[in-house]
Amino acid sequence: MTRDRRRAPAAARSATLALLGLLAPLGALAERGTTGPYAGLGVATTPYEHRYGGIVYDASRPLGWQAYAGYRLSDRLAVEAAYQRFPGIESGEIAGSGLDRLSISGDLEAITVRGRLGVSLAELLGWRREIEVFATAGYRRSDLDLDVAELRSGTATKVSEDGAALALGVGASYRIGRLHLRGFAECADLEPLRSDWDAVIAVEIRF
Repeated sequence: MTRDRRRAPAAARSATLALLGLLAPLGALAERGTTGPYAGLGVATTPYEHRYGGIVYDASRPLGWQAYAGYRLSDRLAVEAAYQRFPGIESGEIAGSGLDRLSISGDLEAITVRGRLGVSLAELLGWRREIEVFATAGYRRSDLDLDVAELRSGTATKVSEDGAALALGVGASYRIGRLHLRGFAECADLEPLRSDWDAVIAVEIRF
């Protein structure tokens, strides 16, 4: 028997929404400026597909979360670090080797350090609404812990895999009062993961 690491996606969703609610009052402390620190928290999803023992399986877009913090060096350039987690990824019952059937659950974690280059469309095009588009480039390191259960034989195996890769992303943010609503997508070639991108919607506070 192995320790059950699976977590329900609904629990992850509830925890993330609760944390977003706690972030909102902190917006009153944020000051707008050219340089300074910022932080954000949001929900993430990925088209998860993985290869285990020559078997390719997927999961239906697991829900996770991402927290990040950074520092604006100028009105266009910033550096930041992010941590994200996709807990309780489930494969469902899949065909294994021979006549056996497998059930695979996993927790995926990643840390990314990135640079961010953005431009304000209000400044560039004279728009009244403050929308910024940006691109990111950085380094991602991931850790995947799997619980593999062989259903017919009743045996279980724990597997841990890690990887590192260049991460590239694009996104946009929209200022609402003292908060920024940020959406972006980022890709990283992390074998043996076959899904190499994720999408995040976050609430950001600039101090």
